Amino acid sequence: MSWLARLSTNVREIRVYYNPAKASSHGTREFISTSYNQIKRLNPNLPFLVRPGGQIEEAKIIARYDYGGEAERVVNDLSVAEIKEKLKELVQLGEAAPKADHYPWQEGYKLDKDVVDFEPYPTNPFPFKF
Repeated sequence: MSWLARLSTNVREIRVYYNPAKASSHGTREFISTSYNQIKRLNPNLPFLVRPGGQIEEAKIIARYDYGGEAERVVNDLSVAEIKEKLKELVQLGEAAPKADHYPWQEGYKLDKDVVDFEPYPTNPFPFKF
């Protein structure tokens, strides 16, 4: 599941739309209740928006990429594992999408492509001898 840790490097925003009253959204509700905390823990700065609504006909996940590109996957009547596979597809699309260098909110952030192996502090913060 290392692709979950790289979610914020490939996707700028995730939106989940579902109807809480429909039986076809049961898997989506379960996905949100079981996976939301894990995704936010691994990607604290990624906007992960959950939008329940009574007028929504089909549950779907929409990913927004750099330069305004978007892709969506319909997740009606799917299990949690199948919804994670759909999200993984969206992340893989983001890997191939063109990326901006940085955003204003990233000022001061270290932009490391591999978030999993990122070490925020060097092992020896004072390499010089006094």
